[in-house]
Amino acid sequence: MDQAPFLSCPQCHHHNPIDTKACELCEWKLVAADDETLKTQAPSSVDLNQTIDPNAITQENHDPQVTVAPAVLAAKKQQASDEKTFHLAGDLSHFEVLKVLGQGGMGMVYHAKDRTLQRDVALKMLRPLSGTNQLSTEALLDEARMASQLNHPNIVTIYDVARADNSNYIVMEWVDGKPLDELIPEEGLPLVTAIDYARQIAHGLSSAHQKYIIHRDIKPQNIMLSEQNTLKILDFGIAGLVEHMVEQDEAASKAAHLTTPAAGTPSYMSPEQAQGLNLDPRSDIYSLGIVLYQMLTGQRPFTGKNSSVVKQAIINGRFTPIEKIKPELPAVVVETVNKMLATAKDQRWQSSAELATALDEVYNELTYSKNWWQKRHWLTKAAMLLPFIVALGWTTKDILFPASTQQLIEQQLAEATKVAILPFDNISGDPTLQLFGDGLAVNLSTDLATVASEIGDTWIVPATEISRMKEVAPKAVADKYGVELILTGSMQHMGSTRLVVLNLLDAQSGQQLKTTELNINADDLFGGHALIREKAMALLDWPLPEALATSFNAERPQLDGAYKHYVEGRGYLYRYDQDGNLTDAINSFKQAIKNDPSYEAAYVGLAETYLNQFSKTKASTWLDQMVETITALKKVNVENPQVSYLSAEAESNLGNYEQAIDMYTTSIKQNPNNFDAQIGLANAFNKLQRVDEAENTYLNAIKQAPNNWNVIVNLGVFYTQIGKYSNALKQFLKLTEISPNNHIGYRNVAALYYIMNDITNAITFSEKAIAIKPSDRSYSNLGTMLFSIEQYEEAIHNYLKAIETNDKHYIYWGNLADAYKFNGNQKSAINSFQKASELAHDMLNINPNDVKVKADLSYYLSNLNFTQEALDFASEINENSTGLENFIVATAFDELGMIDQALLHLEWALKKNYPLEEIVKSPLLKNSKLNNNFRELISSY
Repeated sequence: MDQAPFLSCPQCHHHNPIDTKACELCEWKLVAADDETLKTQAPSSVDLNQTIDPNAITQENHDPQVTVAPAVLAAKKQQASDEKTFHLAGDLSHFEVLKVLGQGGMGMVYHAKDRTLQRDVALKMLRPLSGTNQLSTEALLDEARMASQLNHPNIVTIYDVARADNSNYIVMEWVDGKPLDELIPEEGLPLVTAIDYARQIAHGLSSAHQKYIIHRDIKPQNIMLSEQNTLKILDFGIAGLVEHMVEQDEAASKAAHLTTPAAGTPSYMSPEQAQGLNLDPRSDIYSLGIVLYQMLTGQRPFTGKNSSVVKQAIINGRFTPIEKIKPELPAVVVETVNKMLATAKDQRWQSSAELATALDEVYNELTYSKNWWQKRHWLTKAAMLLPFIVALGWTTKDILFPASTQQLIEQQLAEATKVAILPFDNISGDPTLQLFGDGLAVNLSTDLATVASEIGDTWIVPATEISRMKEVAPKAVADKYGVELILTGSMQHMGSTRLVVLNLLDAQSGQQLKTTELNINADDLFGGHALIREKAMALLDWPLPEALATSFNAERPQLDGAYKHYVEGRGYLYRYDQDGNLTDAINSFKQAIKNDPSYEAAYVGLAETYLNQFSKTKASTWLDQMVETITALKKVNVENPQVSYLSAEAESNLGNYEQAIDMYTTSIKQNPNNFDAQIGLANAFNKLQRVDEAENTYLNAIKQAPNNWNVIVNLGVFYTQIGKYSNALKQFLKLTEISPNNHIGYRNVAALYYIMNDITNAITFSEKAIAIKPSDRSYSNLGTMLFSIEQYEEAIHNYLKAIETNDKHYIYWGNLADAYKFNGNQKSAINSFQKASELAHDMLNINPNDVKVKADLSYYLSNLNFTQEALDFASEINENSTGLENFIVATAFDELGMIDQALLHLEWALKKNYPLEEIVKSPLLKNSKLNNNFRELISSY
């Protein structure tokens, strides 16, 4: 059926009857066009109220005086632009017109090049006023010059306002982007995006209002989104110019029988603007409320068949409450919108600065808590490929103390909750003495941690953690671990004795608080260790409970030579990262055992070294030797408190989680303050999908030790794994607040922002982590973020950087394979999938019960066309698996073309609150998305 002819309004695009003289909706003057009109109409003779986006107009721009066929006008504009027929004379000769963007309510708009400053600009030529109005022209220019003083990231800058020949012109910042009205879908924008946009606009308004400039025409067409994802408000002050021009030409308009509309756009007017009353900044707030309403719902609150109906609805406050259109909106968002749209301006936000602050708070609240809106963040263009690696990290706390008077020192010692033991300086330069000093630091930190757990809640940073640092200056340790106190010292040969100096320092300033020195006999190292422990506790003002004193003394080996080798082993293990030290540690512990087969501490040290070797190499032989060592320790003393803990660690790494739970539980009963055992227990519960028990275990540990870095970060990782992202983010944000120089905190925060679909913050925090300390995990995380926004080349670069640092992690190779795959490099993708599969198989050889590895292998093998092997691994993932594992297997079935199985796993994943947005956006489900059942599944959620 043919559509009836109509006149399209160039102001609001409303379809009017063909014989209409003025638009029914916005009152814009309409004149039917013919070829003669088009030929004779002067391009500078335009009507008054059209606001044209000066930068990116994608729809056809009709001459406001005439209505012509769009194709004819587009052809003429393109011809003019191609032939460079527009030449600006006089003072404008240094501008080169690159493109004609169209005609606005005040004149022609061009994309031009400023030849002098070599920059792109938007050039708006104001239509000439009648000779009798030249004084008014100067007044207009004065107002435009005032607007040019605005300098804010969310306002398009006015560079120049002047007069050339018979025309006035405004030179504005060129914004390469799209107007907001083109970005709002029918269903509205995602909540986080809408609030983010609104707060940017509010900040721009606040800057202008502080200079007593109001906009008067806030609407989506007047707001641009730049390529840098920054919103820019257009035409600040221009609406005011329009009002002046309307007033000056009112008589002429009436004489010519023209309709001269008031400044502003009816659907976005405030009640006072609709009534022609005086305006203040609260009018702009109301208009922004309309824009926010539209961004959230896809609808304007005020509509009608003509402008009079629209204005009356605005004056009376008649619109559908936003909560009825979007009942799922948070209450704080509904309250904010309703307050912005209060009919009485005294009931609105009273300043745009106040509104901007409120919107910032809403935005922060939304981004800190997971909800379905956040999963729809518009910047997320692709899903997370593989599990995001959230690294373990450390917490720190920066506390500066005043000068060290005795009273303040005593207070400081009493309040300290974190203490670090640094390695002792080897003044003599003797390598043997260095080993003793390192080993002594490890033993001393272990002893003090035992005492601390008995007498208070002070946390002793394990010496093994300090050993990972390249720089161990007091300030560096304070920044990383948040300790208040540092215990360190020096050692040197003094003939048959060794002089030991102990220093207690303020961690932040490095200022010495207390010091002591002692001589120990080189032939009685164990007795020397006991004496050093006693002096260290005196520096800290700690008592030694009698039961602990008895326990420490009972650790004396039969021969002091065994202790010597044991301390050497601890020294080598302290520097585990240096080539050959783990091997030397094994030899030293074995020699200690040879000297004293009943020396329990040496068996413990040997088992720990084997565990370190396994962690480093992933070779199962080291776990076997660890188990043999634990068995030997049991024969010496089955009641040794480390037996159950070490056994639990071995069983957990072998995938025997039920046995590990029993062992961890026993260990905790023996030592309720063994937080490593509590973390291990929680992890084992989680592996068996006993999530509630895992969470309770973590919460009990954090209740016992709220400042323990290991508990905090593992709790954050756990919350990430089970999808409680807001809880995880709070844990990791704490790391960056109390440890601003700790790269791991930033890396974890970046991971959470990514998972919560805030790509901008994710990339920012990843780059901060890399700037502080480059690491394989940070590079891999950044690669995944770049992949998600389809920057495949950059993603490949970062994955390769991760692999340069650590080529043993199969996840890195799998991510690299997908980046190659979507970048069109199939050969490199296949090679990378093969490498990922090999490394994943190695992991299964060690722990055959790792379900996550099996899920990953099903995906890799499906890409390598090993169909049966892929199906074998996929068959082990079921409804009881995690949502992540279900999602990964769904991508494997998709690759194999088995859509029904893919959809089944996607349904299971969604039931476990797996992010809907990730499924919708994932490029790994291309086949499933073609199936009608996929669309039905998505719509049901």
